[in-house]
Amino acid sequence: MTLCLRRETLNGTCQTFTFDKARSEFLVKNLGEGTIFVAFEANASEARSIKIPAKYGQVCSCSNVEGTTGMVSSVIYITGTGEVEVQQL
Repeated sequence: MTLCLRRETLNGTCQTFTFDKARSEFLVKNLGEGTIFVAFEANASEARSIKIPAKYGQVCSCSNVEGTTGMVSSVIYITGTGEVEVQQL
């Protein structure tokens, strides 16, 4: 089994993380000093994004507005600065 993990340094703009296979959950670690915002749609507002404070990590699950299960994505969008680590679960 291959570990689906990417570690990048954010530059303040929305950065796209694309993986080979689609999954429903991602572990996102904010290794930087500032807050980051995670979304499953490009250019999502901060109000529609998952907020992860500095030095914290969180499992981010994709679902639709109604909250039904079964949705998957191979792409996750992160905005902020500093180093992040994204792992598909």
